[in-house]
Amino acid sequence: METFEQIVSPKSKRLIYLYGDAYNNLIKEGYSEKTLLSLPRTKAVKSPRNTKVLSKYPKQTKQKIVTIIYDNVDVPILSQLTGVNDTDTYILSFLDDKSLVQACRSNKRLNQLCKNNKKLLTRIKKYKYEEFIDIKRMIGHAIRGEQSRKGTTRPYIKKYLEANYKIEPTDKRINKTIKILLDEKMLIPDKHHAGHYRLSPEYKKWLDDIQKYKQKKDEQYYISEEEQL
Repeated sequence: METFEQIVSPKSKRLIYLYGDAYNNLIKEGYSEKTLLSLPRTKAVKSPRNTKVLSKYPKQTKQKIVTIIYDNVDVPILSQLTGVNDTDTYILSFLDDKSLVQACRSNKRLNQLCKNNKKLLTRIKKYKYEEFIDIKRMIGHAIRGEQSRKGTTRPYIKKYLEANYKIEPTDKRINKTIKILLDEKMLIPDKHHAGHYRLSPEYKKWLDDIQKYKQKKDEQYYISEEEQL
């Protein structure tokens, strides 16, 4: 895959291609090539990973940025943030969906930029919905796995997700998903035991349908492999 290097234009504060038309126009206007080549660069396709945190981030958000970096966010792209809304929105568009959601969760300004941009907002909503479906499926497996007459407690669900899916018990997504499932009446609270939950018939059917779909997909995959052989 071909990659192109970019720099932030000192005139428009936007990303421009190195040796492109905008770059040549800057040289015609009097900017020296030595000055332009000394500016930080980023790749248009995919940037290499780096764990450096620049000093321009506020102290209170430094720790959050560090946690994002270790979750595979492109630091060279984030390091190009200029403070200009249009430019930063364009820079955010280079991040993958997971990195984009994590960046927005860590910084209020980046979150507002994503809300104001339809394309970025659509990508975030789609990723969060897929994330919700995954956690919904995991919670269903946790309740089915215990097979208790009393139902399943919230601490057990969190321990199950931590052991099987490596999701921390402090993760806010678990409580949010459980709240949504209770509102939709997919989870039924036990009348005789407070804090215990059971699966509704609709929830059980939904889990069975997903399992059937997964098995069917696996069968098609193995058949296609045998045909290739």
